[in-house]
Amino acid sequence: MIAWQGQMGVAKESSYGTAITTPTRYIACQTGNIETVVARVASEEARGTRWEYRDEKTGIDYTFTWEQWAVPGEIGEVLEYAFGDVSSQVLIGDENRHTFTPASSLPSFTMFVDKAVTATPTYRGAGAKINTLTLENSARDILRLTVEGSLQQHLWAAVISPGDSDYESMRPLQFKDLAVSKGYAGVSPTSDTTIERFAVTITNNIITDKVSANGTEYIAALPEGILQVTGAFDREFEDANDFNAYVADNQLDIIATWTGSSMGTNDYSLQLDVPNARITTNPLPQIAGTSERGIYTVEFKALYYSTDARVIAAILDNEEDY
Repeated sequence: MIAWQGQMGVAKESSYGTAITTPTRYIACQTGNIETVVARVASEEARGTRWEYRDEKTGIDYTFTWEQWAVPGEIGEVLEYAFGDVSSQVLIGDENRHTFTPASSLPSFTMFVDKAVTATPTYRGAGAKINTLTLENSARDILRLTVEGSLQQHLWAAVISPGDSDYESMRPLQFKDLAVSKGYAGVSPTSDTTIERFAVTITNNIITDKVSANGTEYIAALPEGILQVTGAFDREFEDANDFNAYVADNQLDIIATWTGSSMGTNDYSLQLDVPNARITTNPLPQIAGTSERGIYTVEFKALYYSTDARVIAAILDNEEDY
């Protein structure tokens, strides 16, 4: 199937599983899909034959995934759904500054996947929640968001028209827009220009086994589990600071900021602030040949920071309202 007209949209629900009829945000995803898995129970009754007569459908489960570029006007809803809420929004010059910090519960949303094959091709999934959100930026690449999660049920909807997307008119955030600051043992973060890749993953540990005697074949809800924030960055071996911090179990503070194109007198930007992390893997490179650089990966895990009352924050500057 060549779905050159295919597109995807999302809309926040007022209550869990109450489907929205029209997307409020169209996302120009690179890839996206809803997977459907039917639960079945087979019969192996002792009835004097080797033929299998019964194989009962007993339920149905849905998962979804998509990948998108970090176009500043298109990532606010994703951050809201993954973090749980917009903790503040203020006007700064020509832009709105949105701060996202993890909430105790996540909003549900309706997801629209239109494969452009018939008059009513839109596969609409209600009761969707984001389980993992990964933001990753490699050298000379676009900042990419990969989203995975589960939803409650599907419905069909009429074709959705091409939506209002910032994809064509706004440049996505790129590696050259990235500035990283980090500090160890409570020292204020300072610029580190040696970073060659940066990634953060937010995992909500959605619980997908809540099935109640409510007369349907769908799951009853998607409760949130323990929030986990992990990440990694690559750099060339130039000093032993990362290794020393790993051995000493020092606090690691990281601020990653992407500053994009101008919107009037201000710039679009995204900042990820991790105020209290620990390195979780040995950050020393292997000995390599003389023709290779000693590149190593620092993996870290973020912990709740009581002073800021958060484990991570995302600050997004754009012209949208959420």
